[in-house]
Amino acid sequence: MHHIDVSIEKDVFDANNKLAHENYHKLKDNGVRAFDLLGAIGSGKTALIENIVPILNRQGIKAGAIAG
Repeated sequence: MHHIDVSIEKDVFDANNKLAHENYHKLKDNGVRAFDLLGAIGSGKTALIENIVPILNRQGIKAGAIAG
């Protein structure tokens, strides 16, 4: 097995971190709470969302989903 040292001169996540920071503040400034729901195929993510959104709506909480 070979050992290779690589010098990185630029943060490869810099642009992503800047966008994430901007999005965080846009959402926060508009009172939006967002989260990711991750799981394996067939684990019930969509079913969970389909069941929980109406419950939240009945409690006066606006809720929705963006898929992609």
